Amino acid sequence: MYLSYLPKFDYKFGNFSVQMADIFKAVKFSQKTLNDITGFDFFVIQDGESPDDIASRFYGDPNLYWLVLLSNDIIDPQTEWPRSTQYVDDLLTSTYDGFAFYFNQNMDIKEGDIIVRHDESATAGVSTQYGVVSRYVKQYRKAECRNTTFSSDIVYSGGFGSPNTVYVFRRKSNNNYEALTQGLGTDDVNHLRPARVDTLADSVQYFEKENVIYGPYSRLAGGPDTFDPTITDYPSQDSGVLSMMSAGALNTLIGRYMFSGNRFHKENGINIVTLRNVAEETSIGENGDRRVIKLIQKRFVRDIKTEVSKLLRGEVQSGISKLEYGSILSSTYGG
Repeated sequence: MYLSYLPKFDYKFGNFSVQMADIFKAVKFSQKTLNDITGFDFFVIQDGESPDDIASRFYGDPNLYWLVLLSNDIIDPQTEWPRSTQYVDDLLTSTYDGFAFYFNQNMDIKEGDIIVRHDESATAGVSTQYGVVSRYVKQYRKAECRNTTFSSDIVYSGGFGSPNTVYVFRRKSNNNYEALTQGLGTDDVNHLRPARVDTLADSVQYFEKENVIYGPYSRLAGGPDTFDPTITDYPSQDSGVLSMMSAGALNTLIGRYMFSGNRFHKENGINIVTLRNVAEETSIGENGDRRVIKLIQKRFVRDIKTEVSKLLRGEVQSGISKLEYGSILSSTYGG
């Protein structure tokens, strides 16, 4: 409907001409109108609703979507309209595509190192599945890989180490590779089992309980299922291999996360806040601010449609209106 108001002109293509709409002509509510809420009703956008959905619900006509946008001074609905939960989830999944590997061995992993899946049937035991380390978070013993070819079955959080084994390689200045995992696995092989593997989006960012963030080395006290947030000592990060059976290594928030799944944290009311949680909270917060919109009242719709038609066709001067509500529209051209 809005496009039908736009003036037309003939555009020549060689010997042919095509009638086109002048899309650079536009109208908008004056700032005085937008600032005066007495002529608007407030409306809450439900998850996934588009401007035409709102127009249908409020005005009874989806073709009045443009009036929804004008009421909120929205120029680009692709970036200014709140996104659906599904859209946000899909965006996060694609943005944070990759995997996070947790190791209880100290390897001084760095950005650019390569994690390769071990395959006994492949040449030299090296499969075609790999990932390039984009970040290593030492406190969480976590190597993040964004650029990967791993299949989804690399993910493991069942406790007591992944059933899959991997190599960690580093490229040397002579273009050869050294295995950082050499001698750290069982039987003196150069591959080992990660303690845990998450999708990157679902990897831990921090641990939180009752709005208090606790460090990954916060330790258990007393029995194996007792959490004491005041105990934050941890065996030296530089002590080599941290045994999953040692009280110091296992009885910490990150130790339990790596080797015992998520059961302990849930039983003790400790929230495992993931990258997805953090990103969703930020995105949902932004979306929440956008979900309450205002809509020009229905009593003005007929007169607005008439004035929009006149303004876009240049039949009245910019800002002129006979509406009882005053001069509510202004005309723009080329931005």
